[in-house]
Amino acid sequence: MNQKMVKSITIHALDDKLAQLIDEKAGRQGTSLNQTIKMLLRQSLGIAADSAKARAANFKDMLGVWSKSDEKAFYSKAAGFERVDREDWP
Repeated sequence: MNQKMVKSITIHALDDKLAQLIDEKAGRQGTSLNQTIKMLLRQSLGIAADSAKARAANFKDMLGVWSKSDEKAFYSKAAGFERVDREDWP
């Protein structure tokens, strides 16, 4: 059986400003500190993200999931776009 070993590291004495910036970035992206730090390391080393899930994390702040009430409100307001005014078409 061929198992891949996964390496873990610990960073000691992380200064307050750096820790704050990492926390803020993780919060904006909705990712864990671990995911955020791995993404920052990959970017700084010029290594592409290794999965579609990792790439999607870069856009997480622009994506969302609608609640049922959001969906209902959207379709209610967009309903008029479904109607075709025949007089507007020759």
